[in-house]
Amino acid sequence: MDTGDGDGSTTSSRTAMLFEYHINDLLLNDCAKNILDTLKSHNHGVGEFLYKFAGNEIDHNWNVKSADLGIGKVGTTDPPSAYDEENKIITTSFNTPTFRNSSDLSWVKTILHESAHAYLATYFAVNDYNTFNMTYPEMVEQWDELENWNDVHQEEFARSLKDDIAVILKEFGQMKGYEIHDQYYSDLAWGGLTETSIFDELDGADQTRIKNVLSIELTGKDLNGDYKNQKGCDAGC
Repeated sequence: MDTGDGDGSTTSSRTAMLFEYHINDLLLNDCAKNILDTLKSHNHGVGEFLYKFAGNEIDHNWNVKSADLGIGKVGTTDPPSAYDEENKIITTSFNTPTFRNSSDLSWVKTILHESAHAYLATYFAVNDYNTFNMTYPEMVEQWDELENWNDVHQEEFARSLKDDIAVILKEFGQMKGYEIHDQYYSDLAWGGLTETSIFDELDGADQTRIKNVLSIELTGKDLNGDYKNQKGCDAGC
């Protein structure tokens, strides 16, 4: 029930704050924890991001931790089968070695991306097939084609969340005093989504530009391996 001023703002804020309260970051390294704290401190942080996607369905504890996941990964969220139903816990591991040369913007887009994975994994774990099918029919349909829930999630994110990630990246950047064009934030929001069918529909030049942006903010180098200035600040990880 909406207890706000008619536009749902009070309910939204309470739900977002409650979710952020249930983020356990004790095993997250200090630099990532600082970025997460900053992200939670502004109006449209990770809790608000998930509320817009999920509404009042957010009801889980999100454990986030630093880990060494090997080459090529930035983060991974446990599948529905690993959901701790008794304690309502889903866990995400961020690959700390990958972020050694990354900017804070690269961290932010990854945190947002994985928070959505955590929500969907939880939602699938606690609901029956029919409920999930009614809520996310396109995802269920794509499961028949892709047969990989991670890939199915990515397709849904490209459809439903990419623009919201870009908005939050921009707000984070403005809070940090960055002067960055909207296109750059939009490009960065494609992180983790470059293998989707929606990305494949983009012009080749756009795909290359986006992949360069993602590479630069994560590694400080473009696709050719040349050093480039990052728009965000060094995350210090």
